[in-house]
Amino acid sequence: MEDQKQTVLITGCSQGGIRHALAHEFASKGCIVVASSRSKRTMADLENDSRFFVQELDVVSDKSVENVVANVIEKSELHPFGIHVTLVAPGAIKSNIANVTAGNYSRMPELKLYKPFENIIKERAYFKEPPNATPTEIFARKTVAVLFKDKPPAWFSFGKYSTLVEIYSCMPNFVKDFLARRMMK
Repeated sequence: MEDQKQTVLITGCSQGGIRHALAHEFASKGCIVVASSRSKRTMADLENDSRFFVQELDVVSDKSVENVVANVIEKSELHPFGIHVTLVAPGAIKSNIANVTAGNYSRMPELKLYKPFENIIKERAYFKEPPNATPTEIFARKTVAVLFKDKPPAWFSFGKYSTLVEIYSCMPNFVKDFLARRMMK
């Protein structure tokens, strides 16, 4: 990337997760990191660190997105060129997603629509990483190194089972559904 300070926007940057580790790795490389999550309290450790511009962002809300974009524009000078977008598809990465999901499951409302799938939802909520899952710091270091290349790829995948993730992503939905049902039995 160029010598000027780069600005990186990371969504879903809750503490203990993959994107949180990515935020720290980008910051260690001198980037201005716009760290976002649906709630600032999930990123409380970043609030007093000047390398991070912490924002509440709900990516499914147009108003929320507009507010964050306006805040970022106000905070930094934006350039109409040099923007790179990369889809990052992690393999099995050690993170706190299972703990967060389990906590959310325990607060799920009683919905009759999902009652027939309750056991499957509960099993997925308490799903743990496979043995030897890639540590978040290693994933973050490798991802940032790839994204700092002069021409970063449009797609990047890394971590245990990442090849399977890539293959799976190319499959038709009916095959994905079949495999998901088999895995949940």
